[in-house]
Amino acid sequence: MNLTKTNQIVNKITLIHRKHPWIRIYLLTLLVLIVWGNISTRIIPFTDYNQQNSSELSYENFAPGWASQGVVRSFLEPWQRWDTNFYLYIAKEGYSITGFEVAFPPLYPLFIRLVGTLLGGQYLLAALLISWGAFLASCFLLDERFTEMTDQKTAVRAIRNLLIFPTAFFFFSGYTEALFLFFLLLAWRYADRGQWLLAGGVGALATMTRFMGVILVLPFGWIWLQNWKGNKILSFIAMLLVPATYFGWGFLAERIYHIQS
Repeated sequence: MNLTKTNQIVNKITLIHRKHPWIRIYLLTLLVLIVWGNISTRIIPFTDYNQQNSSELSYENFAPGWASQGVVRSFLEPWQRWDTNFYLYIAKEGYSITGFEVAFPPLYPLFIRLVGTLLGGQYLLAALLISWGAFLASCFLLDERFTEMTDQKTAVRAIRNLLIFPTAFFFFSGYTEALFLFFLLLAWRYADRGQWLLAGGVGALATMTRFMGVILVLPFGWIWLQNWKGNKILSFIAMLLVPATYFGWGFLAERIYHIQS
C-alpha cells in the first residue's frame, strides 16, 4: 500500500515536472542562493549596526531554539538583512506609535506572524517560506498567462529568464516582492475573467502588501472599459476597493500613529 502511494506521488511529481519544466530551475536557483549566501557571508562578514546593537533585531529573537545554532543558522542568517528586519519586528512586536514602522504595509508582517506562530516563533523561517511559496505560485500564474498568450515553449523560456535574472533573489528574500507579484497576477487573472469582486479584493491585498499596488486601478480601469461583464456599477465599485484600501490605511495610520504613510 505504501509502495503504491509512493508510486502515485512520484508519477504526479513527474507529470508536474513535464508540464512545468521550469520548476527545476526554480529549485536550483533557490539552492544556489542559499549556498551562496552562506559562503559569501563567511568570506565577507556583513555588519549591520542596528542588528548588532539591538536585541530586538537580533537573529535569536526571530529564530529561537533549534534554528539559532549550527548548520541551520548558517543558512538562515544570511537572509536576515535590511528591510527584512523591519518586517520581522512588526510581525513580532507590532507597530509602535513613535516609530516609523507604519511606512511598511501590514499584510506581509501579518502573514509572517501567523505562519511564525504555527512554527513556534520561527519568524525568519516563516518570512522565507512565504516568499518562496508566493514566488512559486506566481510562476504558475505566469506560466498559465504566457501559455494563453503565446505557447508553452515561450512560457517556459520567459519564466526561466525571470528565475535566472540577477535581481530574482529579491523574490526569494524576506521582502514583499514575491507576495506582491502573486497578488498582482491573481488580480489580473480575475479582472480578465470579469470577476471584479475578486479582482478588487485581491488588488486590495496587493496594496496592503506594497503601497504601489494602488496603481492597479489604472490597468483595472482599462480592462473594465474594454471588457466588463455583469453589473457595470457593481463591478466599478468592486474595482474601487483598491484605492479605498490605500487611503483607508493612510487615514488609520494618521489617526492611530500620528504618522502619514
